[in-house]
Amino acid sequence: MDYSDLELATYDEPSFLSHVGATMIAHLNALRSELISARTNLERSIFEKGATGTPIFALPNELLSKIFVATLPNIDTLWEWAKSTDAVENVGNIDFFGQDTCPLLLTRVCRRWRDVSHSTPLLWSQILVYAHYSYRMAQLNPLKVWFDRAQQAPLTIIFYSDASSSNPSVNQLLSVMAGRCRYWEDIRISLWSPDDPLPLSQFLGPVKHNVPLLRNFDLHADAVGPFDQLGDAPRLTSIGMIRHITEAINLPCDRLRTYKGPLCVRSGDSDGRNACILTLARRLERVKFIRSEETTRTHFPPIVCPSLVALDALEGPRSRAFLASYVAPNLREFEVFINYWEYEDEFVIVHSFLRFSACSLTKLSINFPRRDSPYRRYVPNILKDQEKTIRYLHLCVPVDTYAAMRYLFQWMTVDLSTTSNTFLHLVGFGIDMPTAGLEECETLNYAPLVTMLLSRFQKTPTTPVWTSD
Repeated sequence: MDYSDLELATYDEPSFLSHVGATMIAHLNALRSELISARTNLERSIFEKGATGTPIFALPNELLSKIFVATLPNIDTLWEWAKSTDAVENVGNIDFFGQDTCPLLLTRVCRRWRDVSHSTPLLWSQILVYAHYSYRMAQLNPLKVWFDRAQQAPLTIIFYSDASSSNPSVNQLLSVMAGRCRYWEDIRISLWSPDDPLPLSQFLGPVKHNVPLLRNFDLHADAVGPFDQLGDAPRLTSIGMIRHITEAINLPCDRLRTYKGPLCVRSGDSDGRNACILTLARRLERVKFIRSEETTRTHFPPIVCPSLVALDALEGPRSRAFLASYVAPNLREFEVFINYWEYEDEFVIVHSFLRFSACSLTKLSINFPRRDSPYRRYVPNILKDQEKTIRYLHLCVPVDTYAAMRYLFQWMTVDLSTTSNTFLHLVGFGIDMPTAGLEECETLNYAPLVTMLLSRFQKTPTTPVWTSD
């Protein structure tokens, strides 16, 4: 701009400033128009060249949106992290609504990706929310944006908090979440404030009859007030609880397909007695017991569980005697750990349970008895019964590592190597052993065992996996 033709003496100051301002605005608008035109031409050129050089630019929006949804993190991995101590220690350094996290990261690539991301509700339907003890109302805004973009897509929400019930901002957050209860599909809550827990009964109360899509509810908390809101969820088939909660909840046993919790739960009878979940929920397909202190070794008449395909009893009650009361003819996956010092005779029960239950076991995780145990042969017998169908085998070696490993090597390299059809379908193998015994095990000759295992893997690209604990 050239202002040399302006004679300051002939203009009063207001008129002069107005003229200068109008001239500058006109000039900036002209520059802006040029930049917009140049950007449009550049984007067109990039798209045209990219369509021939980079296949992703040629993908239709529908396919691109499906790829975006596939980039979301695994919800089970996030949930395990939210329950761990790492979540407590590192959450202050993580911004789950940050610009560098998916899906916001996708919106920063280009205009087309941003438009596709904003128009893909499933991309915003998975939400991880952390409520710190110093949580503030301003942090509600990103959550509301997420909900708006999710539209009517089924919601998966992980909510974890160390806040107390006295924090009004956290209560407001729970209220916002409850306002979307009609779209809940998978809700997982982890609380770390046992002294003054959040009022979950107040949170779930208003949504009692308004959760038509809820499929899974998982709660990890040391103590919460009693609540009874889950029985009315028509599609609820999966529940994860800890011991304190199952005493204060009515489980929809007639609909349950997946269960994670203690062995015994409230039966719902008038006397309020507890009963084994396998007896109450006869349609269960996958069960994982958590650590509890039940020690009953009472045997009941056998009960058939025709739907049960996976049973994880690595934790659960201290005794595994309950297995003597059940038969699972369609069992495919089984994990168990037997207390060496109290209930080692239960290897007999496990052996009997598998003989009458699993006709085609594909995954087995089991620990070895001690070297001086009279039940040492039961694990090899169990494996021999299932050797034609097992695909994944995981063994845990006891404290007397050297003796146990020596016996294991002898059994696998001598006894098994004489049978040509042993473990023909094996694609995964692992051994856990105490690190204290690794030095002793270095004197063992691994070659025969590795050679034998590799011969079982000849039809697959998988190789044996060696692990230590």
